[in-house]
Amino acid sequence: MITISPAGVTLKFGVTLKFTASEPANFMVKSQVGSSIDAKGNYHAGMPNNPKTTSALDVVSATALSPTGGSVQAEVTLTTTQPQPDPQPRTLPITPSPIPSQPQPKTEPIPVPNPKSDL
Repeated sequence: MITISPAGVTLKFGVTLKFTASEPANFMVKSQVGSSIDAKGNYHAGMPNNPKTTSALDVVSATALSPTGGSVQAEVTLTTTQPQPDPQPRTLPITPSPIPSQPQPKTEPIPVPNPKSDL
């Protein structure tokens, strides 16, 4: 079964990105804004004709050259703003803060009578 990478991505208009397939394939793109892709998977995002267009959706497909065939698609969301990475949960180490030390009461030895000396 053929796979494509990336399987889905968000890019700014006009950006170039390399798609790869898990086996030799023909690449194609269906685009709303004139995007293109070459035989090696080099994709170039098109630019909207209308300046009010803020997003578009392209579909990149890879069709296997092997006799078993098969094809796969990847969605490319195009936008006018820089995509932000999805927030990832992070594990932060917890370092206990030291408890301020309290002055310890001064202790002095308590004299203990020697029981033998009292005899």
